[in-house]
Amino acid sequence: MAKRREKDDGPEQDDAHQMRFLLVEKGAPVVEVAVRWGIIALIVFFVTDCIKSLAGLQTAATIGIRFLADVRVSEALAWIFGAGGVGYGMQQRGLRRRDTKQMGSRLRKYEKLIDPGRSSTDLDSQGDYGED
Repeated sequence: MAKRREKDDGPEQDDAHQMRFLLVEKGAPVVEVAVRWGIIALIVFFVTDCIKSLAGLQTAATIGIRFLADVRVSEALAWIFGAGGVGYGMQQRGLRRRDTKQMGSRLRKYEKLIDPGRSSTDLDSQGDYGED
């Protein structure tokens, strides 16, 4: 069976490794900057090429911008958001009343335990103050 050779850390091998390490250490930042600026240059090139090819043509983007700028679309969006806000408000009102109803009955019970002669708030069973 062949013998394994022990790792020889000779002076020429050590110098070669140090030289490679130095090249990688000094070259990596240069490559990083070159790649970064190269990518930016490619993006600029492709964007300008796209703009040149679409110059003066009626495109879907132009039609979409005109459609979104139309007043009727803006009004429709306002109605949609307004109705959504009213629906959200009504849901929150129902949740608040439900919580007030649950907490009101507990609170009334504990108030009567502490002070039987205490006057109650005028909350009804639904969590409202009733008719004004």
